[in-house]
Amino acid sequence: MDIYFNAARDSKKIRNILSNPWVAIAMHKPRLPKTDQEMTDIQYSGTAKILSDDEIAKAPKAVVSRNSLSNSLKPGSSVIVKVTPLEVYIENFDIESFFNYSQNHCRMTGPHIYHI
Repeated sequence: MDIYFNAARDSKKIRNILSNPWVAIAMHKPRLPKTDQEMTDIQYSGTAKILSDDEIAKAPKAVVSRNSLSNSLKPGSSVIVKVTPLEVYIENFDIESFFNYSQNHCRMTGPHIYHI
């Protein structure tokens, strides 16, 4: 369940990762929910690593393509980052889905939070 992304080599994001590889990522549905039952979020924490040239081949093709395009425009300007999870929280306020999912896939650590 690793996450890969591209970033500018000279960005603050990369400077931060180099000084502290512990990262957190939060994602949510692109539209605002109308009710609590429609809320779904993922919170992801883990360690980030800037991939070496030898490791890039293991990254998803779409990420490698974007990285190659950025570097073709400005050589050396883009890097690929791999984030390996330590904890993933899926927040879902749909009670029925919560109980169906949690009974089959994960350990509950609090109301409406799945700890996978």
